[in-house]
Amino acid sequence: MRKLIGKGLRAVAGRGLIVLGGFLVSSFAAQLLPKEQAGWFFLLFNIATFASLVGRFGLETTALRFLSEDVADKNYYRLSESFKKIKLLLVMQSSLVAGVISIVLSLMPYDISTGSIIWVATYALLLSFQFFYSEALRSLSMLVASGLFGGALVNLTTAFITFWWIGETDNFTIFFKVLVGLSVLNIAICEWYSKGVIKKRTPQFSTNNREPLSIKEIYKVSSPLGVRSVLAFVLTNSDLWVISLFLEPSSVAVYGAVSRLAFLINFGLQLVNVLVAPKVARINFKGNLEHLEKVVRQSTTLATVPTLFLFAVLVVFGEATLGFVFGDSYTNGYQVMVIILAGRCFNAVSGPCGYTLMMTGHQKFVRKSIFWVTLTTVTIAVVLSFIWPSLTLIALIYALGAIAQVFSLMFKVKREFGFYTFAHPKYLRWKA
Repeated sequence: MRKLIGKGLRAVAGRGLIVLGGFLVSSFAAQLLPKEQAGWFFLLFNIATFASLVGRFGLETTALRFLSEDVADKNYYRLSESFKKIKLLLVMQSSLVAGVISIVLSLMPYDISTGSIIWVATYALLLSFQFFYSEALRSLSMLVASGLFGGALVNLTTAFITFWWIGETDNFTIFFKVLVGLSVLNIAICEWYSKGVIKKRTPQFSTNNREPLSIKEIYKVSSPLGVRSVLAFVLTNSDLWVISLFLEPSSVAVYGAVSRLAFLINFGLQLVNVLVAPKVARINFKGNLEHLEKVVRQSTTLATVPTLFLFAVLVVFGEATLGFVFGDSYTNGYQVMVIILAGRCFNAVSGPCGYTLMMTGHQKFVRKSIFWVTLTTVTIAVVLSFIWPSLTLIALIYALGAIAQVFSLMFKVKREFGFYTFAHPKYLRWKA
């Protein structure tokens, strides 16, 4: 347990800064922008994140899996070649998606200028590389560096510049301009730093025990992961898209703000994923299922305590927190926030069932499961929104959809490996 906590503290340091930075950017956007402009910011930031996800299409998680295996196998040659090849594929995919998202946004019934669309598409492109470098560093167990270069430095600096230097503004585009500029600098540093790390570790690896990854091998793994990631994002984030189609931008702003606050509850599960994902790939590679159960459930249990504590705090002091963080005009989103919190809290306490399946070769089941749950959830939300467009209704539909998805994956882990991934107090007594 002590070893796990030690790694957990490093993961908290890195991921905690990412969450803090993103939270501050959202908070300042709500306070510095008119409510309608804040609504556009939350929506377009959401779309940029989705475009980045489509551009990566599982390549960053594929890099995490194969690079982690190469670290376990001490195969530097394969590690270096895999890093280069996956990065090249990322360049081509992300550039294509950035172009497509520019065209799509220009065709949507949104009151957005061409200049703003270009800044959003550019940020989506850069975000893809930011995630890739973060996962590459995580595969090398450099958790703090992974967090810093995975968004912490960009988000924290953006928050500082927009709040202390720019101040109140009537156009959301300024936030994307700052994000793009800082992301370019961040990626340049990442490229230099990652190359240095790989060269430094060269003597620790053997020369060539296995052939380098082929493009076919990469896409065989990344395609199911990409489908799963895209569907998972749609399941948990397309609620903002539905709201933008049926309600006014001010409602988008309220929902976007409470979603960002509720996102804090995911930090525990994010921490578990940071700790477990590379380790699951290595343990599964060695075939030690007993150790796999211990790592998965111990990590989940460790993260559950702060998750439940934060859930209780936000439920009790939710309205005051919304007013303090985003402004008094956002306190009417309290009921919606509680619904979102409940769904995400259940997801966090249930553990990394999706990651466990993906890192052990069960991507196909994950893809099918999330496809049907996502299709059902989005269809119900859209149909009912025609009848009764309501923030509360949409939040409830998406929360129930997320819970249904967790049950599906959790029972699959039980069937395949003989254990559940959810937290249990007995795992706190285990020793490392």
